[in-house]
Amino acid sequence: MGTRLSLLLILALVLAIRGVAAAGDGAATADIPSGLPPDLKSLVERTFSADPAARADAAHRLGEMREKAAPAVPWLIRLLGDEEEVPSGGFYYSVDVNASVALDTIGEAAVEPCLAALRHSSGKKRLSIIGVLGSSGSVRAAEALAGLLSDRQVDIRQRAADALCWCLNKRRGRAQPVQVIPALTHAMKDRDHTVRAAATKALGNFRDPQVIGALADMLEDVDEDVRENAIDSLGEVGNPSAVPILLRIVQNNRGRDELTRALAARALGKLGDPSVVGTLARLLQDCGEPEQLRFCAVEGLGFSHSPQAMEAILRVLKNAAETWEIRAAAIRAVVELERQQAAPLLMEYAIAPREVLGVRFAAAFGLVKVTGGAVSDTGVVALIGTYAEDAEGDRYDRLGALLDIAKNGQTWAVRAAARKALGTNKVFGINECWFFLSASIAYYTLALGFWSFRYRKPLRRCQFTLGSMFLLTALVALGLPLAIATWNAW
Repeated sequence: MGTRLSLLLILALVLAIRGVAAAGDGAATADIPSGLPPDLKSLVERTFSADPAARADAAHRLGEMREKAAPAVPWLIRLLGDEEEVPSGGFYYSVDVNASVALDTIGEAAVEPCLAALRHSSGKKRLSIIGVLGSSGSVRAAEALAGLLSDRQVDIRQRAADALCWCLNKRRGRAQPVQVIPALTHAMKDRDHTVRAAATKALGNFRDPQVIGALADMLEDVDEDVRENAIDSLGEVGNPSAVPILLRIVQNNRGRDELTRALAARALGKLGDPSVVGTLARLLQDCGEPEQLRFCAVEGLGFSHSPQAMEAILRVLKNAAETWEIRAAAIRAVVELERQQAAPLLMEYAIAPREVLGVRFAAAFGLVKVTGGAVSDTGVVALIGTYAEDAEGDRYDRLGALLDIAKNGQTWAVRAAARKALGTNKVFGINECWFFLSASIAYYTLALGFWSFRYRKPLRRCQFTLGSMFLLTALVALGLPLAIATWNAW
């Protein structure tokens, strides 16, 4: 009896909660302005559907409307935290993800409503709002996220640190909000290592000298990710004051922490200081140095954008005794340094039959990059077509390279080869010819009948005789597929 009563009470509680939720939804639906455009209003109403697939689809369609969907922002924010999953093509996605993407595409108009909702939200919805603010790249969002770095909840601090890093990355090339630097330096002392790592990475977006000392302090952190992020950020600050710090790491950690030395060598190149080129070149010449260090030294020379670096890179590239990974890195460094001027050298290595395949891949994809796909040799297309996209951690974009060649290749043969590799170079065959022949006969038969009826003349007196009609249809049926195939080839 007691068990049955307990079950009844639980059922009543569940029904009450669902009733309150339904009442809340009804009230929110009534708040939809009547002046909204019909298509927008229809999508907003679908966000209240009991079917998660309908809610997810409504959010997706609102995102496709971009800025025009700005009036729907409050209802998209309402969907944040809705983690009901919807199957699609063998994958699952949630309503929350679609709503987050939609708010991101709407842009600046979504920032202030999200900031207002952040003050009164909690749980998963609060985390989702933080993510949306991070993808906005807004100064107001960056300031709000910086304020959350001292939150009592560790998951909020973690998400805020990551989101602030995304936000600052999105603002690269624009003025960064230096007012968030104190909050980031404070977060670098957080008990949680993920918060420290994200804050350290975020500081790399500033060109302010005051961040160098804070980053140097993190080189002694107990967490490896924090130390690596500190090295990368020192390379991103673009200030010569970081050169001595990174040089000490390269020179003093030999035999102890080779990964840190390698990252420091690459970061030295990113600083763009010509004085480090000699140091990196000497690292390459020393065969006793670990391969990982020499690999990062080549990459650093490419990032340095210094003309003096080219000699050292070419020396590595021409050394057949060097590992193919380092020589491929040298090819990519040449691309960074020389751009279009590197095209003849890249072509030479791409079509060299006795060259290592990894080096040829690097040269072929580099050639497409510097020429925008304007290559002249079908051998390059064939080489790119054989590249396995799961190799080398997806280092190269096979599909993107073939699309560029199909659009900008210098000859029709090169463009046709790229289309064939993409599987889009369709040539009409006998079935298509029969189709056009049948359609042409039907069309001209109707035209002949209409001509006779319109002008009240017998068929034998019409302008088009049966013989000329069949001759014309045969020419169309055979010539049209040929013309389409030629157009595809071009």
